Amino acid sequence: MKADPSDPVPPRSLSAGYYELGVYTKCVSTAEESIAMLGESLSTENQAQVEKLKARIAKAKVHSFKTSAVDRKKARTKIFERLPRYKPSMFRTTEYFTVGHDTVSSIFEADMFQTFAPEAKEIAFFLGGVGDARNCSST
Repeated sequence: MKADPSDPVPPRSLSAGYYELGVYTKCVSTAEESIAMLGESLSTENQAQVEKLKARIAKAKVHSFKTSAVDRKKARTKIFERLPRYKPSMFRTTEYFTVGHDTVSSIFEADMFQTFAPEAKEIAFFLGGVGDARNCSST
């Protein structure tokens, strides 16, 4: 930047570095400096760079925004008020499934092992689609 103070590339790169390091105030100032160096009449390539810098400035400002606990609560309440509400089921009783919707059948039937692997001394299982690891047993 000292070698050529009119070149917008070094402050642009420096603003990216500041953003990655989490130094958002310096990121914003160096990005704005780079935009100012580019001037008013921009080529297509420079316009793209200005758009990137403006996006980086916006993200840096969001990350550096510091508020009080009261303001954070107000913002969260405002967001929460816009969320759709849970609509309860029209059923008056709860529906409970001990295992699932499938008919329960044992995979440890002796004829099953004889049919598929009569010479096997060990058998491995792939429980694809179990869905919930708590239903698996290592025994």
